[in-house]
Amino acid sequence: MKTYIALCHFTDQGMRSVKDTTQRADAVMELAQKFGARMRQLYWASCQYDLVAVIDAGDEESAN
Repeated sequence: MKTYIALCHFTDQGMRSVKDTTQRADAVMELAQKFGARMRQLYWASCQYDLVAVIDAGDEESAN
């Protein structure tokens, strides 16, 4: 497995429901497993990105 770093932005809809991000993060972690990936860590950021994800996956397509 390779390790990928994803730098993410919230969409407008995501910003409107930012209070639900922890529940959405749990759902995304479960969904990643269906693609053969594992979201190892997720950080909420206070910089030009909203989230930083560390993902283990077999290839780039699975990590996205």
